[in-house]
Amino acid sequence: MSPIELMYLFAIFTGALIRTFAPFIRKYMAGEVEEFENQYIITFLVSYIIAFIVALAQFVVYPLPQGSEAIVFAIGFGLGIGSTTLINEAKKWFFPDED
Repeated sequence: MSPIELMYLFAIFTGALIRTFAPFIRKYMAGEVEEFENQYIITFLVSYIIAFIVALAQFVVYPLPQGSEAIVFAIGFGLGIGSTTLINEAKKWFFPDED
């Protein structure tokens, strides 16, 4: 794997990680939670696996995005955030009473 591909996968990881911990940080700052819940780790793992699979599938279908490293990082970061957001929204649809 080239360094740019590794950076792309790191960007996915970073995006998923930030999007996963954002609800906890928001709730913690508002005083709604006092301890970290395991659901955040599960959401992160599922999101990262999905984003990783999508990224690998993209490598097969499309070449790595052309442009500077910043553009490649931004696309990977968006993929990580997007996959985590989809997981969070799907959870709210299927389990509306939990939160």
